[in-house]
Amino acid sequence: MGATEPTGGDRKYIRVITKNQSANFILGKFGPCNVAIISTGQGPDETDRVLTSVQNDVNAEFVIAIGICYGAKESETEELGDKTKLADIIVAKSIINTTSKRNERTETVVKTKECQCGGKLLNLFRHDDVFKFKSKPVKVHIGVLASEDTLQHNEEEKQKMLKQVPQVLGGEMEANGINRVAEREGGFQWIVIKAIVDWGNEKKDKKWQKFAAVSCARFVRQCLKDNEQPDGGDPLKEL
Repeated sequence: MGATEPTGGDRKYIRVITKNQSANFILGKFGPCNVAIISTGQGPDETDRVLTSVQNDVNAEFVIAIGICYGAKESETEELGDKTKLADIIVAKSIINTTSKRNERTETVVKTKECQCGGKLLNLFRHDDVFKFKSKPVKVHIGVLASEDTLQHNEEEKQKMLKQVPQVLGGEMEANGINRVAEREGGFQWIVIKAIVDWGNEKKDKKWQKFAAVSCARFVRQCLKDNEQPDGGDPLKEL
């Protein structure tokens, strides 16, 4: 790896520059596990670039992508079913690539490709329906996420997409980049876990972004802690 520098007074983690100097990450520990924390930026191309650079150095066995997404099906009642609310967490069992489209005479047809997330990771993040963060109950859904190349901010376009892939619970922009690296490089399992901050329409509001991003990270940490081994072993090895 490239140059390193301490990032905290406890010296428990360091910032690392990749060998090709095109990306950087924070290297830390979770129990016996080495953990590389990266921020990829928005969209599949930037995700592909950063993840490839870091993975060439760390050779991770598992990639857990967390962040924010839009919700596809808004609930206005407590009887949720497959409906969602702001700040709900979606653990993706699969990703549907909805970027490829063709225009026909009466409609735009989405040419979908579905990719399964890692089985071990999905088992790890299967959780009770509700996760509590700052005393607020946050509902956890296991389901399908759409992944797109551009930001979804039009209700009409979203509904056209949902008509063709009604199973999706929400959408985001990075999973296609992760899958691209996995198919090209191989060697790791991956999963996407995101929290809802808007409804993919014109009514964008940033007030939920911080809460959703932090609660998503806390959810991942809690699931890892819940699976810690009595002997201090790797929480992922026994899955």
